[in-house]
Amino acid sequence: MTLSKVNETRINEILSGKYQDEQKQLDEAIITGFKTVDNLLHGLQKGKLYLLSGCSEVKRQQFTYNIVNNVITQSDKRVLYITSQICNEELIKNLILYNARVDISHNISKHDWQRMLEASKRFGNGNLWVNDAWDLSIYTIIRNCRKMMEKPDFIIVEDLQSLCFHSSMDIMEEDVKKKYIIQSLKELADEIGCAILLFTNQGIIPYIDKRKKTADYMERYVDQLLYLFEDEYSDGINKNVIYLFVAKNVPKEEQIISFGYLPQYQKFFELDFENEDPEDEDLYD
Repeated sequence: MTLSKVNETRINEILSGKYQDEQKQLDEAIITGFKTVDNLLHGLQKGKLYLLSGCSEVKRQQFTYNIVNNVITQSDKRVLYITSQICNEELIKNLILYNARVDISHNISKHDWQRMLEASKRFGNGNLWVNDAWDLSIYTIIRNCRKMMEKPDFIIVEDLQSLCFHSSMDIMEEDVKKKYIIQSLKELADEIGCAILLFTNQGIIPYIDKRKKTADYMERYVDQLLYLFEDEYSDGINKNVIYLFVAKNVPKEEQIISFGYLPQYQKFFELDFENEDPEDEDLYD
């Protein structure tokens, strides 16, 4: 046993080391741009698998556009977007429209086109890859990621159900398919050191209602469950408010985050921070 006197120098060394570790973890994380989410989860961490469900497929996509836009324009992190739901051109167009803050409920004006050209330059300087093959399998995803010379820091996969329907998995039972896919993505996140966000239509009721048993593989391989939902009893009063339920590994009082939602701009914003970005002022006119 070694005895050492605790003095100011030693305390500073300990605190300095802890700060450096936390700062390194934050530097390596994917910053979503949503301050409450980033504070709560310390960003999306490399080696972790995140499951996003709830709301409609379109709203899940638009929620993710907000994150992708922040990563591409505010960092040098590499993003791989894997989808069989929309084509490459449609995805890029949606991201450009979001970044340019174009109102998609109206015809595009000359001013909108100018903003889109400026947005395309910002995205052209970023690190975004898109895989939009319609016949995606979990085997193809893993093989392609391993072959990439520059490994992605952040991977978005749409969606769990499509991967389950692939012909290569026909011999497996439904639950076995899901377990294999989720386990494989978790292992891929660990292997190449990236964060992975997986879409699913599957709800997370078992996490809300403890009387219902959750699949063991969800507990074992999914690091964080994120569930988007709307207030079914608002009678339209809060129709543009969407909530994010963080269902695992966070304090109960911090599990639900409120977002404003502007469908015409594909935009989500945290209600506590709605006035913080001066560039957003034109969205509320």
